[in-house]
Amino acid sequence: PFIDCYALMAIPMASLLQSIGQWRNRMVKLPIYSLFLLLVGAGLFHHKQYYYGSIHWDSMTKEAYFNSFGRLRPSPEFRSLLAEPDYDKAKEGIDTTKPVASE
Repeated sequence: PFIDCYALMAIPMASLLQSIGQWRNRMVKLPIYSLFLLLVGAGLFHHKQYYYGSIHWDSMTKEAYFNSFGRLRPSPEFRSLLAEPDYDKAKEGIDTTKPVASE
């Protein structure tokens, strides 16, 4: 949902990376750059997982995510771990992910 904001978020991120690049202490720069590269790599890997079907667009559960964690392609039991949302209740504004309190 935030993909249209990526261009706007790239400007402060580039500014941050440029200011970190001007620091003299390499012991501080190296972990920050490493973390940045790790997070970018994780994002690219998640994109590939979505492309190959290891991440479902609307029916992911915690169990399905951990089943596909680190896998590029979905496992045989992946489909059985998905839970399709109730679209009719969502249209009414009812959140089915939280347990409903009994009256």
